[in-house]
Amino acid sequence: MHSLLRVAAAAVLLVPFAGCMPGFQLIHREDVDWLLELLDPPEGRIEVGERSIVILPFTTSEILNRFPDAEREIGAAVTAHLHGRRPDIRFVRAATVYEWKARTAGWQSMPTPEIGKALKADIVIEVHVTEFRVRGRSDRNVLQGVLTAEVKVTDVSDGKSLWRLGKATFREPRHPVTTFDATAEAIRVKTMARFATEFANVFYHRFE
Repeated sequence: MHSLLRVAAAAVLLVPFAGCMPGFQLIHREDVDWLLELLDPPEGRIEVGERSIVILPFTTSEILNRFPDAEREIGAAVTAHLHGRRPDIRFVRAATVYEWKARTAGWQSMPTPEIGKALKADIVIEVHVTEFRVRGRSDRNVLQGVLTAEVKVTDVSDGKSLWRLGKATFREPRHPVTTFDATAEAIRVKTMARFATEFANVFYHRFE
């Protein structure tokens, strides 16, 4: 479907579902890809039950300056939510990924299949986080978690892309609060959990 038609279709289809997706708000055109995944039955689901999966988070230097453990924590949250839904699937531990990255110089420039093989995984889920903050841009006393990410899933055996999702932005809580109502730490943790939950919903709609 043409991109403009996809946006129009999403606008019509998603309004009645707004209350059914707590924490998820359509605020960018690119979010349509994520939401339509939940509304449209996939043409063919991809079997992953017998394959091992690794979550590989990427963030920006700006994010890491503010949250040095962001990649490790995002990886742990996504891994936990995916594994919690399907304990029969083998996921590489987030701690293992973090330790491997710490001792592997230049891993960022390695081809995805090589990373997957190094971590003994059959499927690599790359989570590219381009925005992550918990405070307002102009008022530091305003708290609201904002996490923007896109995802690519790669088959390690042949390097082919199995699936990818364009950028989507998640906010937690839905409306900003002040430092009298919550702490920045609590908002940070809840925002990661919200993203991990929503991604698990979309992922298991496509994979089984």
